Amino acid sequence: MPFINEFDEFINSKDCYTLLVTEDDSYIENNIKEKIKKLLDENEINTSLIIKDFEKDIDFNSLIDELNTYPMNMRTRFYILKNLQSLSKDKLQDINEYNEDPNKFIKVIYCTNKSKMKIKTDISIEGKKDRNEISNFIKNKLENYNIILNPEDLKCLESKCTNNRMALESELQNIIEIHNSTQDKALIKDYIYNIKRENYNETFSLDLYINNKNIKLLLANVSKTNFDEKIFMELGRITWKFRLYLKVKILLSKKMSDYEIQKIAKVSKYQYKYVKNETNNLTLKEILNVLRELVIADRRLKSTDIPTNLVSFNLLKNITKIN
Repeated sequence: MPFINEFDEFINSKDCYTLLVTEDDSYIENNIKEKIKKLLDENEINTSLIIKDFEKDIDFNSLIDELNTYPMNMRTRFYILKNLQSLSKDKLQDINEYNEDPNKFIKVIYCTNKSKMKIKTDISIEGKKDRNEISNFIKNKLENYNIILNPEDLKCLESKCTNNRMALESELQNIIEIHNSTQDKALIKDYIYNIKRENYNETFSLDLYINNKNIKLLLANVSKTNFDEKIFMELGRITWKFRLYLKVKILLSKKMSDYEIQKIAKVSKYQYKYVKNETNNLTLKEILNVLRELVIADRRLKSTDIPTNLVSFNLLKNITKIN
């Protein structure tokens, strides 16, 4: 992430209190928010990280008063102020006046989608999104998970990807899920070259019905996806996810911290929140039952002549059975 050095300078410098982020997809903003949360204790987040949107109905004068008020505990507070471009010239002038003599206990991150705004800040970061930048974004993200694509496959992936880095990260997460669940490069290649990749997203969404044991909605929606066509990929993906649930369930029982579990499980902070929530909604018996049924389905597919659709029907019925 090319903005890391500037952000680290902003956080660590005693002379930097204002930062301007210019981008149109909120990617840097969201990453900065997550990084700030890591700097704070959980009980500090609600009081020390304040997010306001200028496009919403906020009291601007009260905000300026807040910025000029020292925190009672004298600890640094962080403000993320979104959609700066929606402010009038008069209010921008008030912001500039504040920035000339900012509160030394507050660090402010201004976010805008408009370039060359007339605002003075200590540091500025611009989210450039030309195709070379997008190409590097894709390569770096995948290499972090030891996924190396050959130039031809990488070029194909780039041609099908949007410039919106939030949507792009979601697309790459699908490839990471396939890699983690199967380690099968052929499946990754198939995903890249399959123009109808939304089918994967549809089958991925079936997990909600599986975890909630909603057999009615699961069976009603599975026919709309390519679950049967990609049965081995789907078995691998669901197996990987429930093995992850099992690992997190065991580590939670050992009273390990969220940070420790996240590192051991090798998932992002965002992903861990979802995994922890789903794990807490499942019993150990339910997780082991799903893993057992996945093994049975895999054996049936490889050693019998039972039709794929019948195997998948029995699998989905059994893993959503209420114990």
